Amino acid sequence: MLTDVFFRRYENVVIASSFDERFRALISQATQIITKQIFPTYNYDGKINQQSKSAMTDVHDRICMEMGLDALGSKWFSTKSTWNGNTTDQWHELPMGDVIRNFMTESFSETYSPDLYIKFRLSVIELAFRLREQQIQFENAALPSKMIEADRYKPVGRAIRLPGKASDGVKALNQQINDTFRANVDELNERFRQSGLKLHYHNGFIQGSDDVLAQKQIEFPFWNICADAAFANVDTDMKQAVELRDTKGRDPAWYAARALESAIKIASNRRGCTTGNEKGVHNFIDNLLGARGGKFFEVWEAEALKAFFTKVRNPFGHGPGEGPMPSLTSLQTDYAIEHCMSWVKSILRRL
Repeated sequence: MLTDVFFRRYENVVIASSFDERFRALISQATQIITKQIFPTYNYDGKINQQSKSAMTDVHDRICMEMGLDALGSKWFSTKSTWNGNTTDQWHELPMGDVIRNFMTESFSETYSPDLYIKFRLSVIELAFRLREQQIQFENAALPSKMIEADRYKPVGRAIRLPGKASDGVKALNQQINDTFRANVDELNERFRQSGLKLHYHNGFIQGSDDVLAQKQIEFPFWNICADAAFANVDTDMKQAVELRDTKGRDPAWYAARALESAIKIASNRRGCTTGNEKGVHNFIDNLLGARGGKFFEVWEAEALKAFFTKVRNPFGHGPGEGPMPSLTSLQTDYAIEHCMSWVKSILRRL
């Protein structure tokens, strides 16, 4: 099975030319977040946490497949045992969380370049966070049925019944799970900032993020909103735009515009003003401008959106023929992506 990993997406982008204390600290901190907070290796009683073992085994096997390795390191350790004067080695299975921690924190050597050494470990971090995020999305999707089931349950015998609805407790626990993971994500992103790596984790992926102010005011709120499964297409296209920008790929602004167009169509559909006769994004904008769309957009907003699609998106969506190939400078590309993020954030917040 192919797995989308950081080191392959960013293989042509130099993250670090040397390995220093900042990066060592980052990797150690992120490893502790994974093995102690997200997927704790041990339970409170000191026994192996079986759910964490399963999750970390999945992460281990996936990264090994992509790196072309059988294992990240030894999965066994030995202890000496003496019986009747004879000493023998007894072999024990090393907890998978420890296998991954040993790999993550092993001393840097010249086996790989500093850049690849760090990218491999960023890929492990990304996979672990992605897996936990997928687990939480599954829990969130199952929440309504769990709440119904909780309220249906009738205790038998002399079981103590607490006041309030049982479903409230289920909902509160789910909220706690979400809040805890969000705190883990916030901590990871702050660790990135402290290390000087211009990276950001959001919705299953680690990607480049350069401007600190834009991160705080535009990117963070955008990725948080697009974590909702209903906006998966918006999220996917914007991730593609960011990746193409970071790797100097073709037409990142076009994908950002696709994300914005999806948000506009979602708004039109939810306002019940999509007719099915629309020929392009301008028609969907008009839907939201009119009374039928509840004046979702002001006139000036509609005009600004149409101008962006006409002047920026459309030239990249059509072949230029014998004319010059359309292109944007790096600063213009950053502006286009941030512009689309801002509009998407505004549109989805209005729904």
